[in-house]
Amino acid sequence: MCETSEFWFVRHGQTDWNLDNRLQGHLDIPLNETGKNQAIASAKYLKAVNPPFDNILSSDLGRAVETAEIIRAELQLESIDQDSALREHDLGCLQGHKICDLDSNLRKVFDQLRSDPEYVIPGGESSREMYNRVVAALEALPLRYKGKRVIVSTHGGWLFHVHRYISQLAIERSQDAIPNACICILKYDPTKKTQKWTILSWGLGSEEDAEALSPDSRDDKAVAKASSNSPQEWTSDDERNPWAGHITSETSTSNSRFDAVRAFVDRAMQLFNAPEAIAPETLVVMETTLLEHFHALLDLMQVDGDATVVENLADEVLELHASLQDILDLITSERKHEKGTDSHKLSEPFMGLHSKLLQRGYQASTFKKWAQSAEKESNPAAAYGEIAQYLMFEPNAIAYPLTSLNEVNMYLDKAIAVPTYNILKTLSTFAMDSTPEELTLGEETIRNNANSDFIARMVLADRLWTKKWTSEFSNTDEQLCEEVLGYYYKCADDSIQDLLDTGGEQEMEVNLRLSYEWMHPGQANEFFGEVPEDGLEALDYYQTLTQGGDELMSAEAAHRLGEMHFFGDTHAGVAADASAALQYFQRAADSGIPHAQANLGLMYANGLGVPRNATKALKYFELAAKQDNGFAVNGLGFLYWTGGDGIERNATLAVELFERAVKLEFYEAHNYIGAAYLDGAGVEKNTTKAFEHFKLASELTRSRQALFNVGVLYYKGTGVARSCTHALKRFREVAFRKEVLPRFSVRHAFDSYTAGDTTRSLLENLLLAQLGHVDAQVNAAFLLEQRRPSFLEPSKAAALQWYKHAALYANDSESMRKIGQCYDEGWDDLCPKNSTLALDYYKSAGELGDAQAWYLVGYLSWTLDGNWTAAHEAFGKCKSSGFPLNMPCLLPSSILDVWEIITEITTWWKNFHF
Repeated sequence: MCETSEFWFVRHGQTDWNLDNRLQGHLDIPLNETGKNQAIASAKYLKAVNPPFDNILSSDLGRAVETAEIIRAELQLESIDQDSALREHDLGCLQGHKICDLDSNLRKVFDQLRSDPEYVIPGGESSREMYNRVVAALEALPLRYKGKRVIVSTHGGWLFHVHRYISQLAIERSQDAIPNACICILKYDPTKKTQKWTILSWGLGSEEDAEALSPDSRDDKAVAKASSNSPQEWTSDDERNPWAGHITSETSTSNSRFDAVRAFVDRAMQLFNAPEAIAPETLVVMETTLLEHFHALLDLMQVDGDATVVENLADEVLELHASLQDILDLITSERKHEKGTDSHKLSEPFMGLHSKLLQRGYQASTFKKWAQSAEKESNPAAAYGEIAQYLMFEPNAIAYPLTSLNEVNMYLDKAIAVPTYNILKTLSTFAMDSTPEELTLGEETIRNNANSDFIARMVLADRLWTKKWTSEFSNTDEQLCEEVLGYYYKCADDSIQDLLDTGGEQEMEVNLRLSYEWMHPGQANEFFGEVPEDGLEALDYYQTLTQGGDELMSAEAAHRLGEMHFFGDTHAGVAADASAALQYFQRAADSGIPHAQANLGLMYANGLGVPRNATKALKYFELAAKQDNGFAVNGLGFLYWTGGDGIERNATLAVELFERAVKLEFYEAHNYIGAAYLDGAGVEKNTTKAFEHFKLASELTRSRQALFNVGVLYYKGTGVARSCTHALKRFREVAFRKEVLPRFSVRHAFDSYTAGDTTRSLLENLLLAQLGHVDAQVNAAFLLEQRRPSFLEPSKAAALQWYKHAALYANDSESMRKIGQCYDEGWDDLCPKNSTLALDYYKSAGELGDAQAWYLVGYLSWTLDGNWTAAHEAFGKCKSSGFPLNMPCLLPSSILDVWEIITEITTWWKNFHF
């Protein structure tokens, strides 16, 4: 369930070092008396806010905690959460120095830090590193405080990067002044597809406001000064130090300010309505002016006087405030368009032809018509990109085999203006034999798009982590981990948003390895028997079952159709449509199918395809729960956990239901139990237990959300020792659970293989391998090893290269086994035959759970040196792997069992008689 969150950031109060223009960084400097009064003033302001706040969070540096404690006491909040990720910029060797007293060497360090965001200050961090830290911490807040209003006590430098991130401004831009104890208000709305963060207010209050409201300086002059309508401006006392300055005011009236804002809005709209593109520099100036107007309007709201006058003034301010927010949205949109990240919707006729090709297969006349219509689209580049993707990945081994990339590249060249397709072509460059110049250009493309594009970010993260590319600002493995972690954190967050957008957790694909499919094709469905592999045939099969015959099977088939429509099934040409799923779930639920009843509960609880109705959700969850359906029991817990719509929130009852769901083997309920311990809702707060439950959920269900939660706790060091590598591992896995592009995924490449188009399957796996996807790397190696005829020139040398990569960086068991086979068999002289080395690789793969590797260990032990004991042990481990993986081991294991008995009898006989 998506809920809006609101965060009120407060910069800490003044310290003596602030007054002294001395750089504090991570050093713990206490508030001075003015700073304490500023914090008191902010606390009194926040106390008047309605509805009240739920939590207070603080940087763990003393000046921020001291500010937070003053606010906490005034608002009577329970406790302060602390987070080191909210710290100020780590200024390393500059900390403790006054700006004006820096010697020549430190001045060079300071100047380089100011001018180069990638520069890592000795003993500290670069602006880029801090930016990544801030973004990761900011994006974690709505997950930690979902649907809550939270006060966050932090630092000026931290807020600077927040503003850069939300406003999509370059880090290099000069520092905006944020006076001590100022309040910045942000809203997070998870229902928005883009720009989930909105700045409601920036820099509310000032040092002078605080002085006027402080207990020791409440005189008429100060009050008048703080509540005046005069526009205020921050003036820097030292242009080299953005943190040092003072407030200046100019005399004005509310009418003149209103006139200035109206003039700005009119001029801005003229620029946006003009046919010419707005220059980036103009956007920067426009945004700066807009924020100044925002602050001025907020100041106007603080006047006292006649109620009618104040009400009229408030109406005027709110109207202009809305206009400024519209302008800010336009600025953000323009900046995205400028970067080429906007996805332009393609016309229905164009997409209709696309769907026809997907459903009916390649037809020359339809494809020609489709290709010709691309240039008529409002965004031809996006249309040409769709065509290129179709040619690259859609299986057409018979009707339209892929014999080269010439036509694909022609369409990709026409789509180059769309970053996604530019990056897709770059992946192709990496996958094929390319010149050094092409590879260098490809690297530049990836680096330039990593901040805005999911694919580019994944490629960059993998190549930095595996050290194929050199980091521009990480000098140690620890720094590199933190840098890469920032990329994977953002990708994982995108994956979680994808999870929310597609209706929640779906069953994870257990095995998408082509080698497994090659050995064990066409597994039967345990309930329906042999279900057709073709998606359309499967759809028809289930529809036929719903028409009559066995009542239970008919109801189960209806439920299966409901799931196909709810989640979507690209193989059957069924789009995800919760409303279309309703009739099938309803029919199955009326027949008493508990999971269908639970699915209806889910739909009504979240308003998926139906109007949200908590009463109906409760009804269907209870029906299924009576049949001990764990999913439904968890759903009941969810209703009481969230409350609303006539259901009173009861966290204690919710936790009891979650625990019952776990006993019914619905292990995803561990997620909610973890959240309960994390928040102290329904149970006593215990972050260690929170971590344990999140970890159980991630291990027992491979839940994407649970993996993400574990990653966040490792990242923050909450309930467990902080670990960059453990956090990175979880975020990486979560990121790979997101479909990269529609019909571009390991699942789709797997389907191309089963459809007989091994060339397109190989191409898709090779491109996905560039992102670091282990399944794609191993599948590509498998196809290269098989040497199927293809223009992609399969070879065992290329296969071995991918196997070695997956074994080294992912500890992949199949890859280790394959390397063992290389030494065992001597592939094309790539590996000199070495049975001892082969045995070592087989054992390593077996220890990772590879049944086939244990078979090979047993075989080599038996045939190489006659070590029957080792062979018996290895075959036994293979045998315990379960069907069908243990099939090759059953006979030799049985033979050795018999031989062991014979040996024991023979030994006994000899000992007895001799």
